[in-house]
Amino acid sequence: MAKKVVCLLLICFGELPRNSFSMENASNGALGYEILEHRFDNLQLCLVELVKKLTHVLETSEIKLDTLLDGISAISNASNQILQQQAKLPRNVINSCLNAIDSGLYQLKLSTKSFPVSVYCDMESFLGGWLVIQQRTDGSVNFIRNWREYQRGFGTVDESGEFWLGLDTLHLVTSSAAYELVVELIDETGKYGFARYKDFKIAGEAEKYRMSALGEYSGTIGDGLRPHQNSKFSTFDQDNDLREGSCSLDYHSGAAWWYNNCGGSSLNGPYEKNAQGNAIFWLHLGKTSTFSRMMIRRK
Repeated sequence: MAKKVVCLLLICFGELPRNSFSMENASNGALGYEILEHRFDNLQLCLVELVKKLTHVLETSEIKLDTLLDGISAISNASNQILQQQAKLPRNVINSCLNAIDSGLYQLKLSTKSFPVSVYCDMESFLGGWLVIQQRTDGSVNFIRNWREYQRGFGTVDESGEFWLGLDTLHLVTSSAAYELVVELIDETGKYGFARYKDFKIAGEAEKYRMSALGEYSGTIGDGLRPHQNSKFSTFDQDNDLREGSCSLDYHSGAAWWYNNCGGSSLNGPYEKNAQGNAIFWLHLGKTSTFSRMMIRRK
C-alpha cells in the first residue's frame, strides 16, 4: 500500500507544469490554456485519489493496531493464567522427600522408565522428609473402592486432601530403598496418637502387594499393624485374606486393607463416628478415628 501511495504522488507531481512551459506561451493561445487547465484538473483528481488512498492506509493501520493490541492483551491474559496454574502444580522433580525444601507438592521420580508421580512431602512432622501415602481428614472422598482403584490411587493429593497414593506407587517406592513408616491418628474425642515402624515394604502385584516388611514398633497408640505383617492386600472385590469369607465385606463394610484374620486395624473404612470396628479402625485406640495419615521416609 505504501508503494502505491508513493507512485500516486509521483504521478500527481508529474502533472504539474514544467519550467519549459511558460505562462506567456499559454496566454498566447487557447491551446496552451486548455493544456494548463487539463493538467490542473488531473492534479485535482489525483490529489482526491491520494487523499482516499491515505485515508485507507490510516484506517487499515488503525485496524491492524487494534488487532495487534487485542493480540497482546490475549497473550498477556493467557500468560497470567499459565502462571496461576503453575503455582498450583507440583514443584521440582525429586527422588525422595528428603530432597524437598519445605512441605508441599512435588514430582517424585520412581525410576528411569516411569513418569514422575505427584506427591505431598511433609517436612515438619518427626523432623521432616516424609512422603504421605494415605490421608483421611473429613470424609469427602469415598474410600470403599475396588482393586483397580487401590492399585492406581485416588483422591486429591495435597496438604488437607483425602487420598490413597496407590499400591503400584507404594511398591515401587519401598522397593527402591529402605523405608520406615509412621501412622498418625486422631480419634473422635480429639485425642492424637502415633505408631512408628523402623521398616516398611510392600511387595508387587504378583504377591498381591503383601506387607513384606514391618519393623520394630514405637509410639503411643499400640502396635495395630503387627497382626497384618506379611498379609496380602484385599478389597471388597478381591479377597486375599486367610479367613473363611471376606474380612473386607464381613467385618469392615467393604474397606480395603492388609487383612489376615480381620483384626488389628483398618484405616480405609467408612468415615463414621461411633462406629464399632467398621470405620477408621485401630484396635488399641479404643475409639473411631476422624483423622488418619500414613507416611513413609527413606532411611
